[in-house]
Amino acid sequence: MKFRKVTSSLALLVALTARSRAEPNSFQIVRSARWFGIGGFGIAGTITREEIAFQSIRRSSRAREQFQKILTEGTVEGRMYALLGLKRLNTPNYETLTLPYQRSKVLVHRCSGCLRFTEPTYAVVQWINRYANLLTEVERRPNKAMLPPAGSPPPVRPKLADRGVTTLTSDFCPLTSDFMFAIGSGG
Repeated sequence: MKFRKVTSSLALLVALTARSRAEPNSFQIVRSARWFGIGGFGIAGTITREEIAFQSIRRSSRAREQFQKILTEGTVEGRMYALLGLKRLNTPNYETLTLPYQRSKVLVHRCSGCLRFTEPTYAVVQWINRYANLLTEVERRPNKAMLPPAGSPPPVRPKLADRGVTTLTSDFCPLTSDFMFAIGSGG
């Protein structure tokens, strides 16, 4: 009986050790990201493992250091997560760090709502600059909707083509805000 408990415990320990070795840590996930997106993705609104890893890094005591390392070692999508993290951490030299990306036309694989598309790096950096502070504000008031105050004019949003979107696919969820905007604006 005792042998059986020891064997079972040992088997469980080996399984857990193998599992933890098989799962890359947050830094590795963000550094090798294949898609950049914040918020739910797909019809179920699932948060991607890259975003979960990004949030994990952001909450860590070494966040700034890790994001700066991803800027030099990561995929272009990983670098966008790093820039977003550095912006949200109010990094003093953030503007200098964005300079190489502000005119870059390298395509970034994005996911937003149910859409997957590519967008030039400069457009993603513009998105980061516009929305990083809004994301922080919304996190501070999680029970309030992200709607503008009553009586505010609707936000002006560029057409997808104006943002440099080159590829657009939908995963059974065509009615995302970007898609509806494109339909409503004729673009």
